[in-house]
Amino acid sequence: MAKKREVWDAVDENGELLGFDLYRDEWGKKPIPEGAHHRVVEIFTVTKQGEVLCTQRDPKKRIFALKWEVTGGSVVKGEKPLAGAVRELREETGIVKQPEELTFLLRLTHGPTVFYVYAATVESADIPITLQANETIDYKFLPYDKFCDFVQSETFADSIRERFPAYQNALETYVKQVLKGATCKK
Repeated sequence: MAKKREVWDAVDENGELLGFDLYRDEWGKKPIPEGAHHRVVEIFTVTKQGEVLCTQRDPKKRIFALKWEVTGGSVVKGEKPLAGAVRELREETGIVKQPEELTFLLRLTHGPTVFYVYAATVESADIPITLQANETIDYKFLPYDKFCDFVQSETFADSIRERFPAYQNALETYVKQVLKGATCKK
C-alpha cells in the first residue's frame, strides 16, 4: 500500500493561510514559493517536579537521526496548530491532553517555518510513555537546569538548539509557574 502523501497548508510569516498547499515529499527538493512557510508545533512536556521530557529520534530518520529533541511535528492541511500539538503529543509519546490543557508559549518564524510552541504539564516522570515507531526510540525526563545544558549539547537536534534561546524565557516562566522557582543560566 502506498504511503499517504502529507499535505500542509502554505502560510505567511504570521501563520495566515495563503490558499495553496505544500507537500512534505517536495520539501527541500524544489524551491518553496516566495513568502510561503509551513507550520510546525513543538511541545515541552514538564512534570510537576520541573523535569522536561526529551525523546531520541529513530536512527532511520532522514535528518537528525539519533539526536534528542522535544515532541513536535508538522501541522497538516486543515489542522489548527493547537490541534496539531495535541495530536503530535499523543502520537509521539502516548500522552493524551485536551486542547485546554496545553499552554501556548510563543510563535516564532524561523526560515520557511512558523513554529507554534506549547507546554504541557504531567504529574511526574513515572507517566507511561509510548514511543512512536519509526519516530522515536528512547526518552528521558531531565531536571530543568540539566535540560537547559542538554539542549545546548551536540547530542540535541541542531535546529532546536538554534531556536532554544528564543524559547527560553517563555519556557522558564512556564516551568517557574509549575515548579515555583526553577531557572537556568542564559
